[in-house]
Amino acid sequence: MISIRLEKDLIEPCKLLGTKYDMGYQPLMREALKRFIDGEFKMIASEALEKQKTNKQKTGKKMAKAA
Repeated sequence: MISIRLEKDLIEPCKLLGTKYDMGYQPLMREALKRFIDGEFKMIASEALEKQKTNKQKTGKKMAKAA
Protein backbone atom coordinates (compact mmCIF):
# COMPACT_ATOMS: atom_id res chain seq x y z
CA MET A 1 0.00 0.00 0.00
CA ILE A 2 1.02 3.58 -0.55
CA SER A 3 -0.08 6.93 0.79
CA ILE A 4 -1.15 9.68 -1.57
CA ARG A 5 -1.88 13.31 -0.82
CA LEU A 6 -4.98 14.74 -2.44
CA GLU A 7 -6.54 18.16 -2.28
CA LYS A 8 -9.63 18.60 -0.15
CA ASP A 9 -11.68 19.67 -3.17
CA LEU A 10 -11.15 16.16 -4.55
CA ILE A 11 -11.71 14.31 -1.28
CA GLU A 12 -14.92 16.07 -0.22
CA PRO A 13 -16.99 15.01 -3.26
CA CYS A 14 -15.68 11.47 -2.82
CA LYS A 15 -16.89 11.49 0.77
CA LEU A 16 -20.34 12.58 -0.40
CA LEU A 17 -20.43 9.86 -3.05
CA GLY A 18 -19.18 7.35 -0.51
CA THR A 19 -22.13 8.22 1.71
CA LYS A 20 -24.51 7.79 -1.22
CA TYR A 21 -23.07 4.36 -2.07
CA ASP A 22 -22.69 3.34 1.56
CA MET A 23 -18.93 2.99 1.46
CA GLY A 24 -15.91 4.93 2.66
CA TYR A 25 -14.31 7.47 0.39
CA GLN A 26 -11.04 5.51 0.17
CA PRO A 27 -12.62 2.31 -1.17
CA LEU A 28 -14.68 4.50 -3.50
CA MET A 29 -11.52 6.19 -4.81
CA ARG A 30 -9.80 2.81 -5.28
CA GLU A 31 -12.80 1.60 -7.28
CA ALA A 32 -12.80 4.78 -9.38
CA LEU A 33 -9.08 4.40 -10.13
CA LYS A 34 -9.53 0.72 -10.97
CA ARG A 35 -12.39 1.50 -13.37
CA PHE A 36 -10.38 4.27 -15.03
CA ILE A 37 -7.32 2.06 -15.47
CA ASP A 38 -9.40 -0.86 -16.79
CA GLY A 39 -11.10 1.47 -19.26
CA GLU A 40 -7.79 2.91 -20.45
CA PHE A 41 -6.32 -0.55 -21.02
CA LYS A 42 -9.42 -1.60 -22.96
CA MET A 43 -9.17 1.53 -25.10
CA ILE A 44 -5.47 0.93 -25.77
CA ALA A 45 -6.14 -2.71 -26.70
CA SER A 46 -9.00 -1.68 -28.98
CA GLU A 47 -6.82 0.91 -30.72
CA ALA A 48 -4.06 -1.67 -31.20
CA LEU A 49 -6.51 -4.16 -32.73
CA GLU A 50 -7.91 -1.51 -35.05
CA LYS A 51 -4.40 -0.53 -36.14
CA GLN A 52 -3.56 -4.18 -36.74
CA LYS A 53 -6.70 -4.64 -38.87
CA THR A 54 -5.87 -1.52 -40.89
CA ASN A 55 -2.32 -2.73 -41.50
CA LYS A 56 -3.58 -6.15 -42.63
CA GLN A 57 -6.04 -4.52 -45.03
CA LYS A 58 -3.28 -2.34 -46.50
CA THR A 59 -1.00 -5.34 -46.90
CA GLY A 60 -3.80 -7.34 -48.55
CA LYS A 61 -4.48 -4.53 -51.05
CA LYS A 62 -0.79 -4.23 -51.93
CA MET A 63 -0.56 -7.99 -52.51
CA ALA A 64 -3.68 -7.93 -54.71
CA LYS A 65 -2.20 -5.12 -56.86
CA ALA A 66 1.08 -7.00 -57.21
CA ALA A 67 -0.69 -10.17 -58.45
